[in-house]
Amino acid sequence: MKAIHPRLSWRWKAVIPLIGLTLLGLALLVRYAPPYALRQHILMVSGVVATVLVVMFAVLVVLVDRPLGELRQTMARASQGDRTVRVGFAVRTDEIGQLGNDFNRMVDHLQENCEQCERLHRAEIREAEHLATLGEIAAGLAHEIKNPLAGISGAIEILAEEFSPGNPNREVLRQVRAECARIQKLTNDLLSYAKPKDPSLTWADLNDTVESAGQFGRGMLNTKSLRLDTSFDPLLPPVRHDPQLIREVVVNLLLNSIQACHREGQVQLQTCYGERNGSVKIVVRDNGRGIPPEVLPRIFQPFFTTKGTEGTGLGLSLTKRIVEQHGGAISVSSIPGKATEFTVHLPVGVRELIAKQ
Repeated sequence: MKAIHPRLSWRWKAVIPLIGLTLLGLALLVRYAPPYALRQHILMVSGVVATVLVVMFAVLVVLVDRPLGELRQTMARASQGDRTVRVGFAVRTDEIGQLGNDFNRMVDHLQENCEQCERLHRAEIREAEHLATLGEIAAGLAHEIKNPLAGISGAIEILAEEFSPGNPNREVLRQVRAECARIQKLTNDLLSYAKPKDPSLTWADLNDTVESAGQFGRGMLNTKSLRLDTSFDPLLPPVRHDPQLIREVVVNLLLNSIQACHREGQVQLQTCYGERNGSVKIVVRDNGRGIPPEVLPRIFQPFFTTKGTEGTGLGLSLTKRIVEQHGGAISVSSIPGKATEFTVHLPVGVRELIAKQ
């Protein structure tokens, strides 16, 4: 039960000590004053006390009560959203005036912060609308490019068969075909970024999903002298995820690690369960060239890439979006020239799994 603390008005707090002193003085008068002068002394003391009380109340009402009432009313208006309110007693040079100055400054700061928040909100809305428009344009362009590009690629395949293996024109067509494949990947990434599909979440073994991505990664290692080491936690609980999308996440991270490694490099892929925070982790680690500190905060931005013409700048951005659609998060740490580690955190959802069972 909540304790009730009675509130005592400041008026009573000012009067009670004076009443106490008056009663004490009267008691001393009765005790020590001569009987013939007792009545006169009592009347004199009562008159002095009454005069003091009237003057004190008048002074307190003017100097304290009115400013406090004004402050309460002003605070009520400010709490309702009126940021133009100010107190008038701030011109005073005493402590009450200092209180008014502090209140007015607080409202000034509040107004500045609210105006800045409104400006930022409007800017974010304009940016969101701009990005949405760009996304629609990008999706339209990607659709328009895909079909002609498929026809060009097919025509190049047919033309390539017309030349003998040693013909230099065949090499030119091979390069053209490679550029077509790069454009095809860019258009696919644009479509995925502009119109992302919702994940189809299901309870599944995350180790199977990651292992499938690891097998695909080993196929990419055939062109380089690299080693892929895998370590999957056998005690990993079932995780609610979209196997196809999470596989895409892991493959993209493996591809980045493979491209960052030099010859005789090493890539590590592992899963582990964090019992404390109730999440699983997918870790992709390599001993490649690393990421410079000034670049690290920008790697998840759309169209930002350090790969030159080899990258579209959408891979990590799409990866981050997929992970966040699963309610997870992705983090990265890197030592330039030595190593890079990407960690994907996915919620396990143990309570939902128990409820489902």
